[in-house]
Amino acid sequence: MALDPYVSNVELLCNYDGGDGDTFYTSEIGPSPDFNLINGSQAEVDTAISEFAGGGSLLLNGTSQTYNSFGVDADWNWIHDGSESWTVEAIVYPTLFSGNKSVFDTYNPTRKTGIQLWYTGATTATLSLRLNNGLTATTTGLTKNAWHLIAATYDVATNQYTCHKRRSSGSYTASSPRTRTAKTTDSDWLRVGYYRASGGWLTGNVDCVRVTRGIIRDVNYWPAEPWDGTISFTAYMSAPFIFSSPTLITYANFSSQVEGASSTYIMEISGTPILRIPISSWQATSQLDNVEYLQCVVPAVDDYVTDISERQGSSNFAIYRTSVIDGYEHNVKLVEAPLTSASFAQGRINYTCSISGYSPAASEPTLVVSHNLLDVRSVQTSATGTFRIRSAIDWLVRPGDTVVYSAYSFKASFINYYANESDAYMDVGSRVEPVALTDQDVLDG
Repeated sequence: MALDPYVSNVELLCNYDGGDGDTFYTSEIGPSPDFNLINGSQAEVDTAISEFAGGGSLLLNGTSQTYNSFGVDADWNWIHDGSESWTVEAIVYPTLFSGNKSVFDTYNPTRKTGIQLWYTGATTATLSLRLNNGLTATTTGLTKNAWHLIAATYDVATNQYTCHKRRSSGSYTASSPRTRTAKTTDSDWLRVGYYRASGGWLTGNVDCVRVTRGIIRDVNYWPAEPWDGTISFTAYMSAPFIFSSPTLITYANFSSQVEGASSTYIMEISGTPILRIPISSWQATSQLDNVEYLQCVVPAVDDYVTDISERQGSSNFAIYRTSVIDGYEHNVKLVEAPLTSASFAQGRINYTCSISGYSPAASEPTLVVSHNLLDVRSVQTSATGTFRIRSAIDWLVRPGDTVVYSAYSFKASFINYYANESDAYMDVGSRVEPVALTDQDVLDG
């Protein structure tokens, strides 16, 4: 498994995977934690509730087991002084909404320096972030008795901070950025679950805590395993053979194993923030001489009805192909279209949504690439000489490329994609008669 590319930037990493009832836990990275005494008792490790099988979490009951602190004041001054970017993350399971419930805190009330990250609500909660007692950044959608990835980020280039929330079920929201108020005096030490007024301590469980210095992580993903010093990292592939900086993403995993690599498809809706929502199936047509079409189905859409409805007619949505090989994740955009239609329906168990849209025809490629199709299922020809081959989805084939199969070579005029929970394939075809290859062509590959 490949290393987290930012492991050298991690200042704190704590997964709380000790024995049940432990009141002291050594963090994987960073200052050793001190479980502070409040009301004569201590926060402790709880193995009954964990997002990850076989692990544990920090149990906070809001009254007698209330918070976990790390380091001393000087360890965390870079969080508020504006000297570098950072990301603070926790996987949290709230069990009580009542007033303000704190997730992270380094705030010094006398000097008014440091970070405050908390949530407020009754049935659902609003996540709020404030830095140096400045303007509050907020995002909505926290629910009780569910796992959430809660995060705060600061971008030194823009001098702005943002709070983020992602549910394990897949929905992601982020606040509008807020500008940091300048402060240079010391803040306090970092505390998880701490609040300065009675009743404001977090009630629930915290599975993982991570603080990364100098890096803004992509927090719109759900980790498949606890964070540690050997977590897999992602290499993002925006086009065939073009790699950019590693970034973590989320994906909807409904496909099967393909040639030993875990392969998935993800659906992304443009806008602020970008939304990546789980899908159960999708189909698309990509072609040179006619409009392109994309359609996908979102199961159990209840959590996303508002997001999808608000972006209908103003956003694009796209399907990406993701392959994970040796810990590296490669993404390629297959098809994109405007989100012009969203149809909601009551199913037997819950609501589903079908979203679709049309886009202009694909452009002729500037560089024509030749592909040998694999896993061919069927070949169809017509009286007019057109050619269509059904095969496994080849994520590198594009309209206009040359396709080679058996003794024939043809230009891909169109590609039809089909994928659901149990199968995925494509039909690639030519609207002109294919060229028969000579024996020498076959020998030359």
